[in-house]
Amino acid sequence: MESDQESEYRDYINSLKEHHGRCNSVLDGISKSLDHLRLLGNQYRTVSHTTEALHDSCELLMQDQQDLEQLGTSIAQQLVYFTEHDRIGTKLNSSAISVMGEAFVPMLIKIDECVEFMKDHPDYKESAVYLAKYQQCLVRALTLLRSYIVNAIRSTSAVALSALPGSGVLVPGDPTFAQLYSKFQSQGPRIKALMEQIEDRSEKNPEYLQVMQDCYTCYCYQRQALILPIINKEVERLYKLHDKDHVTFIRTSCMFFIRICEDEYSLYHCFFSRSDLILQGLLESLSSQLYDYFRPMIIQQVQRFDLLADICSVLKNDIFDDHVNAKGECLEAFGHLALQMLEDSQERLSYRTQAYIQSDITNFLPSAGDLAYPSKLSEDLSNQYAMWYPTVRRSLICLSKLYRCTNRSVFESLAQECLAACIDSLKMATLSIVENSSLLDSQLFLIKHLLIIRSRLHHLMSALLSMKFLLILQISR
Repeated sequence: MESDQESEYRDYINSLKEHHGRCNSVLDGISKSLDHLRLLGNQYRTVSHTTEALHDSCELLMQDQQDLEQLGTSIAQQLVYFTEHDRIGTKLNSSAISVMGEAFVPMLIKIDECVEFMKDHPDYKESAVYLAKYQQCLVRALTLLRSYIVNAIRSTSAVALSALPGSGVLVPGDPTFAQLYSKFQSQGPRIKALMEQIEDRSEKNPEYLQVMQDCYTCYCYQRQALILPIINKEVERLYKLHDKDHVTFIRTSCMFFIRICEDEYSLYHCFFSRSDLILQGLLESLSSQLYDYFRPMIIQQVQRFDLLADICSVLKNDIFDDHVNAKGECLEAFGHLALQMLEDSQERLSYRTQAYIQSDITNFLPSAGDLAYPSKLSEDLSNQYAMWYPTVRRSLICLSKLYRCTNRSVFESLAQECLAACIDSLKMATLSIVENSSLLDSQLFLIKHLLIIRSRLHHLMSALLSMKFLLILQISR
């Protein structure tokens, strides 16, 4: 019994020992596994650190690659400004180069860019050398451009000149006269396209400015040489045609020059985008031909103040108000001439008006019929103006003409002088009427004519009140 129990205990002990051995084996396995895991962890950390270092190195290399690529691109882009010279120089020296070719304007733009680049980077190696080279290319290109434009203008002028008749006498509306403009207009668009390239750069580059001025000068010189002889002959023809009608001559000749100035202004802008003093000089030169006839005419030939007043009225109202002031820049040059003509006419008008007042009003000697009051009032006269005293009629006519063609200060001065002389003549007439009639008749004569003067000048009094005061002063005396 006891032996069975012992055997059972021994078996249990042996079983425990086996389990204990197995546990120790498991623990050894676990310990070895942990050792392997620790080794793997260390190896992982080593690999991870190595990978991170490799990744960082790759990123640095990629950044360096990008920087080098950007640097290479930048160098290549800037190197173009140096290497472009040989290509541009070859084109400019080629006999096949054409200003109207598609490549010329882009080449001109490229030269400007290269010049600007060299000026902006003076610290670059040999930038000064290449700047000088590109400036030489620019001079060469602008020389070709200027030669083409100038030759085109000259050849067009020669063609237009060859179409003129032998007499050289042309008038607006003549088909041959129209050719003087149509032949130029046909050349305008292609030249204007080139001139725009020059004009756009003229403010920043003195070389372009000089070429622009040369082209302007050539154009205006050719137009002046072509048009001036025709203008001289036309003005001479108009002068002979209207040698007895000076007012008509002034009106027709001014309209002729207005037409010329408008046509020349329009034609100029077919070639150029900008207005220039040279254009105004051309228009002034053309317009001055009229002044050479006008000045001697009003001094030597026009002695009557009423004709001078009509001339002033035409210049002031018809020419200035209706045309010069309304059309602005295109008639600016002619406006200067017309203003000079108007001032000369008004100066001459003032002188001749004073002479008229002295001779026809102040020194007027009445006839017996002029002083036949009150019997003259009973006459059957259909013309009421015939019943007016002559000096009154002359004064009112004089003032009405002066009012339309003189400024306020000039009119006021002459009107004071005219009215004073007129009223003095009326006073002298009343003294004669007293001797032939009665005091009452003389006073009625004076009152009647003073009232006529006041009523006729009513529309002027609102603007020139001092005239009214002068009249009241004279009446009170």
